[in-house]
Amino acid sequence: MRLMPFRTANPGSVSVGEPRLHVQGEVFGPGDPVSLWDYMAEVRITSEIRVDEAALLASTGLNRLESLAATLQVDCVHTGFRRVERKILRPGSPTTVGVEVPAHTVAFELEVRGGLTLAEELPTNADAIAYRRGSRVFWEQKRTRFELEGQGGGFPVEAFDFQAAGLPATAAWKLNFSADDLEKPFMAAVRLLVNTSHPRSAEILSGDSGLIQSVVFHDVLEELLVTVADGDLATQSNFEEGTVGGVLNDLTHTYLGHGLHESVQSLRNNRSLALTRLQDVTGFLQGKAS
Repeated sequence: MRLMPFRTANPGSVSVGEPRLHVQGEVFGPGDPVSLWDYMAEVRITSEIRVDEAALLASTGLNRLESLAATLQVDCVHTGFRRVERKILRPGSPTTVGVEVPAHTVAFELEVRGGLTLAEELPTNADAIAYRRGSRVFWEQKRTRFELEGQGGGFPVEAFDFQAAGLPATAAWKLNFSADDLEKPFMAAVRLLVNTSHPRSAEILSGDSGLIQSVVFHDVLEELLVTVADGDLATQSNFEEGTVGGVLNDLTHTYLGHGLHESVQSLRNNRSLALTRLQDVTGFLQGKAS
């Protein structure tokens, strides 16, 4: 239990409704497979908060309902995304609050929590009544989760027509990656863009093992490592799980037998040999052709 330095709402005076995820005109509840979601989808999360006005004011010591805001917080631990929205409570009706989740900002899973926060700055007092704007007067203990990609979610991929987006029309894919901070969440820093107008795009997007996948995997891993090697960041041995450095450290240990620091040094000292070694260990062009 977290003890607040001010009076909080009696749990029986607040009811937070089960949140709903809205995407492409469809509505999903927690536990539903979100079949319409992809990395380019904009999402909205909504929840309805009901209060017992008399019990709420009595327990918090506040003198009017409009001092409080229904509050909804949405987090994605995989990308570091967080957004909080508030809506002032009004007497006599439930309050619906919504959070907009832009495209390209989340991956795998969303966590949602609701509650009440103080909506205005109040005079300080000696009665342990909240007075700082934003103070959490009530907050759900549970976190409601929406799985965006199910158990099979993997590398962040976006698929669209390159020509319509102003990219080279016949290219197969493009990697979006900047190695400016190896402590960033990997899922926020990396995107593989696939050209849907390319004749082999269906094979690329299928994820099925084969010749195409061996080329894509090698190409992506090579570009990630070369981008880091060409930067001026000093690489270390220890990274938090899920960060750019952590993921690349795991990959280089798996395929090259040593960590990211050693792999980057090899690329800087003898790039030709290091890239040849990378072809060898990733099975480049060794997949079974269809």
